[in-house]
Formats: sequence, C-alpha cells, structure tokens
Amino acid sequence: MKRVKYIMYLGILLALLAGCNETLEDTYSDYAGDGKIRYVGKCSEMLVKPGWRRLKVDWVNCMDIMVDKIKVSWEADGMKHDTLLTSDMTSCDIRNLADNTYRIDVCAIDKNGNESLPITDYARPYSYEHEAVRSFSRIISKHYFIDNNLVFFIDNWNDSIVEAKLCYTDIYNKKKEHLLVKEEAQQGLIHLEGVNTKEPIIVTRKGKLEGCTDLITFADYSLTNERIYSSDFKVVLQQRYGLKNENEEQKLLFDRFVDTVTVLEFDYDLVSFEDLFYCSNLKKIVCGKNRYLSGLNPNSVDISTLDNETRSLECLDLLNKVRGLQVDQYNEHYFNISRPYINKKGNPTLPNLNYIQGDDIVSIKDLSVKGDSEDAQELVNLLDNNPDTWWEPSVATSPRTHEILITLKEVQVIKGIKVVQRLYRPTSSSQKYYVSDKITIEVSSDNVSWTPMCYMRENMLGIGSGESTLIPMAEPHAVKYIKATLSDRMHNSSLNFNMTLSGLIPYK
Repeated sequence: MKRVKYIMYLGILLALLAGCNETLEDTYSDYAGDGKIRYVGKCSEMLVKPGWRRLKVDWVNCMDIMVDKIKVSWEADGMKHDTLLTSDMTSCDIRNLADNTYRIDVCAIDKNGNESLPITDYARPYSYEHEAVRSFSRIISKHYFIDNNLVFFIDNWNDSIVEAKLCYTDIYNKKKEHLLVKEEAQQGLIHLEGVNTKEPIIVTRKGKLEGCTDLITFADYSLTNERIYSSDFKVVLQQRYGLKNENEEQKLLFDRFVDTVTVLEFDYDLVSFEDLFYCSNLKKIVCGKNRYLSGLNPNSVDISTLDNETRSLECLDLLNKVRGLQVDQYNEHYFNISRPYINKKGNPTLPNLNYIQGDDIVSIKDLSVKGDSEDAQELVNLLDNNPDTWWEPSVATSPRTHEILITLKEVQVIKGIKVVQRLYRPTSSSQKYYVSDKITIEVSSDNVSWTPMCYMRENMLGIGSGESTLIPMAEPHAVKYIKATLSDRMHNSSLNFNMTLSGLIPYK
C-alpha cells in the first residue's frame, strides 16, 4: 500500500516538472524571437602591417561552416569604409590611404547576414606626412659649391638606405648621375669636378623603414646655395671680428665678410675647417698666432685641436688645389703634419704693449670676498705683470663666481686686457685643473652702467702653462672701472673647487 502511494507522488512531481519546463521554454521563446540565438564564429589573431599609403591586414578565420563572408572595415575622423570578402580570405590590402590613424575591424558574416563580434586594431600608414618619412636621412649632411666643383659630406649613412643618387648637369650641359654608396660615405670628403652649379642638383633616395612592408621612394630635394655655418665657425667670427649671424641685417654683413675676407685667424679648438669652403676669396689662414705660450713647460694641453683632423686636412688640401690657400701655423696648433702650403712659424712673440700699472690703479677687489682676507690681499699679484706671482683663493667645496673689480685712478682710454695663466707643471695633480678657460669682462666710467668690453660677453682663454691671452676692446673708449668675472673649476679627482690666475692687466 505504501509503495502505491509513493508511486502516485512521484508521478505528480514529474507532471509538475514537465509543466515548468514547458513554461520556461515558452518564456525563452518570447525573448528569442523566431528561435534560439546562434552566435557567428569570430575571427582571431589579427595583425595589421603599415605600408606606403596602405595597411595590410591578416587574420585567422574560425571553423564555423555557416560563415559566408568576411567584412573588413576601416575608419578615421568619422569616415568609415568597408569591403566584403569571401569566407576563405585571410588577408586584405587597404590602399590609397591618407595620413591618419585608422581603426580596423574584421568580422565574419553568416548566410543570414548575421555578423560576428569584430576583432579590432589601430594602425597608421606611411606617407610623406609621416614623421619617420620626414626624418629619414637626407644622406648629404653638408655641401659646398666651389666654382665648378661640388664638395659634400655623408655623415649619416645607415642600412635603411637602399639606393641614393646625385643628379646634376655637367659643364658641357650633359645630364649626369652619381651613385652614392656606403663605401664612398665612409671616405669623408667627396669631390665632384666639372659640375654646373648654376643648374639644379637633385638627390634621390629609396629606402626601408622599420615595420614598413614597402620600399619607399622618398621625396627628392635640391642642393641649394643656402649656407649652414657650424657653431664654432660663427663663434670665431664673432669673438675675433665682431660679426653676428642672428637677424637678417647681421646675416647680410656676415655673408659679405665671408665672401670678401682674404685672411682668417684661428686660435682655439674647432670641429673642423670645412666652412672655409664658403670663403670664396680666402688666401690664407693663420693658426695659433694669438696664443702666447710661455714655453716653460710645453705639452700637448697647450695645443689647439680639431675634432675632425682628417676632414680638415682634406679641406685644406682641396682649397690649396683649387684656390691656392696658404697656412701659417704657430706651435703646431691643430695638426702635426707637413704640407708644401703649411708655413711653420714657431712660437709667437707678445707685442710691446703700454700697460696700466702702479699708481694708475687705485684698487683691485674680489667682490665675492668680504673683508681684508689673505685671499683679497693677494689680488695685487694680478697687476704686477710678473709670471712668477699669481692669485689663488682658498679651496671651496662648492663652485663660486669671482667678480674682480679694477678701479683706475682716472677715466682713460684702454685698448684691452692681458690675461695671464699661472705657470704650472703639466704633471701637477691640482694646479692645471684650476686654470679658467673662459672670462667675462665689462667696463664702466661710473661704476653704475656697465658695457661688455668685447664683441662677445664671454671670451675663451688659452689654458697653457703661463699662457697670455690678449683680449682687445671692441671699440677703445674711456673707462675707469673694469670688472672681470671668472668661475671656479672642479678638481678632476675630488669635490674641491678653485681657480688660479697670474695676470689681469689692462693696456692702452
């Protein structure tokens, strides 16, 4: 009897469950429309490779047999385009694209027009507007026109360059091409003769960019007459000749000087002499004439150097060949080599100068030193014109700026200042490190209004042992106060700071 009762209860429970299932299925049907939801298989492993004004899109299709089409879409700045491909396609080449960053979507479409979830990536094609294209090597870093000669340098050759040519017209009006190659780039100065420099000279380039699938033909450019002076060449012309190259008026005067100058003097370290190619009337350069070395402890530190000595000698050789350039060389500054056109001059001799000393000077003070300290008392050593005396303040643990004020007895015309370095042993562990290589000099008649004494506010100094540097005034005029500013130097192997100087003597 109990078994019958259990069987009845079980039947009722199964009937209720069947009713519930039918109700849930009816409920799902209300939301699913005409049938159950079926998702279209999604593509995967998308890869977008940028090319020249195109994007190459690759992907992997799913295994869904219901897929009928593949849709590739691309969009930028609100403009959207797409294309439909057959279901077996796994790549697409999107061409004729403008410079922009594009959103790329790839999705699958089944036979009923249902789309899968898209896979997305972003990419930017290469074009002339792309910064990587615009910054591609111009190959020719600097060039010069010398009558019917073209001289140029290649400093930035790299493996991205596939082909480069120089297209020009020769002096017989024939079109010529000069293939630029890596081996030639490594030789330094490149000289083409018989070039009609009045006709266009064009550089063509082809190359590859990292991540780009295409060989790119870069925009051609012409070699122009524009002058690009190196910074050290401009410093020489400003410090020695008072020429600036900042505004249009100054540039005209600067170029006019370069076009007409026949003799140039160089005294301190340079990168190279290549800008001498701009000087169409140059007959001679003078090297080291204004570095008055004591000769007591000669050593290599006293010699002015060239960062690129090989290139400089190539320039001088060519200038001697095409323009007859001569070189006067003092103390083997810049190079230790013989050439027929290099005239060895030995050590220059200081000219006789009318120094202002003794009773003509009221006082000399270091405005950064307070009181009547020993450091302040020794400043008089700068005025005695004696190379065996010097001024060297106490060592400091942080750098200082020294303003040395010289007060003359009366207002008078001066022509310049002689600055003398301390005599030091080349092997000294400290003295040579405290020698200043720059100085600023200002003058005043009233100790209120100050004017830079020279063409440049800061002037270079020779750092040879006991070396004298003459710093002429830009224009001699009457002054009573002279203020020289020098900075401490750091010892090479410690944290000590100091400076040392033997002479600071005005002359008239």
